[in-house]
Amino acid sequence: MKNLILSVLFAILLIACVSRSSKKEEDKSCCAEAKQTTACCSEAAASADVAISDSAIVTVDQLLSNPEMYIDKKIELQGFVMHTCKKTGKKMFLKGTDESTFIRIEAGENISKFEPTLEGETVIASGVLSVFIQDSEEHAEGEACSSEDKAKGYVMACESFKQI
Repeated sequence: MKNLILSVLFAILLIACVSRSSKKEEDKSCCAEAKQTTACCSEAAASADVAISDSAIVTVDQLLSNPEMYIDKKIELQGFVMHTCKKTGKKMFLKGTDESTFIRIEAGENISKFEPTLEGETVIASGVLSVFIQDSEEHAEGEACSSEDKAKGYVMACESFKQI
């Protein structure tokens, strides 16, 4: 009798999870087709905010496709390290599939520096994304960092990161 009750409860739980997952897929396809804000997309965005606050892993490409969704929110950003600042080690630049577009990651209080050995590796950086006014910073020798020019107008204040 106990096994029967547990089996029924497990089946109900499984069905509930599957139906919830299919609803999320419907919301995503609705918004992709609409390409504008509708009631469907508003509901999807509200549920996406919950996912973002739970630190879902976002790729650079996903971030760049809808950056407003991630501004001023804590996210985990996955990308390929194209460059680390050799002078201070306080900046690294992540790219997605587009070779010409980077996201600037700045080391937070918990990070002493980004090691140059990270270049060419894939990392997941955790932090808060914000908008920055793009201006080329100069190194001590007076030259601007070439990666600064390719960074889109977004910067993440990185609290932690891990190499994968």
